[in-house]
Amino acid sequence: MDFENKKLNNGDQKVLRTYTSDMDEAIRENEVSVIKIALAEKEKREQADIYKKAAGTNLSKILLVIGGLILISAGVVGSYFLFQKKEVVPQATVNNFKTFINYDSYLNIDATNVADAKELLNKIKEDTMQWPD
Repeated sequence: MDFENKKLNNGDQKVLRTYTSDMDEAIRENEVSVIKIALAEKEKREQADIYKKAAGTNLSKILLVIGGLILISAGVVGSYFLFQKKEVVPQATVNNFKTFINYDSYLNIDATNVADAKELLNKIKEDTMQWPD
């Protein structure tokens, strides 16, 4: 019946296809039995069930997302504490050092709080003015 409608159709109208008409056509053209088609459909459903089971349940997906969020937040908090606990390494001060040039006297200048070169020059000028002649 559907086969006759397809022959009468000139392409101006859309053909209504059903599962039974597709099965009839497959049996006629490919010489496939109904049992083989039923087995193929069964295998298709079993594969769909296997994929569905492999995808996991909603609970496992929710737990996976929550676990990921916990790990990310732990990383952020840990890195915050690492940056806060960064210790200032004390710099070693050398009081008596040897030079290649001989000198008669020397002057110690405390430059621990000096930020730039101008402040260092001012500090040197201040300390040399207090230097005894």
